[in-house]
Amino acid sequence: MPVEPNAKAGAERALWTDVIPWEHDTAVGLLWAELDVARTRVWVAETTCTRETALRNLRNAWLALNAAQDCAERLNLDSIERRSFRDLHNALCLRLAELHIRGQDQARADPSGFLSQT
Repeated sequence: MPVEPNAKAGAERALWTDVIPWEHDTAVGLLWAELDVARTRVWVAETTCTRETALRNLRNAWLALNAAQDCAERLNLDSIERRSFRDLHNALCLRLAELHIRGQDQARADPSGFLSQT
């Protein structure tokens, strides 16, 4: 029987709840890795020529950002780590929002999707 997405997400979140102090550096490294994944996915979505690839990377970027946010909420970040995380997370969210709006504008301008298939 397949695992429900919400149950799987809940189990993954539970992994972050009991971070002991000596694992903090590793957990923060994983947090930055999730942000790097999101940043890469945003870059691919911004630079790709195909709509399907852009949409897939937008979805994956949102998933990585959500995973990073869940991780950050469960870690006891110091003020510098928290500020750095928040700055990068917010910047990536803004870029994703801009891409989403741009995609909606393109869809209105070309409802057939002909231009986006180049």
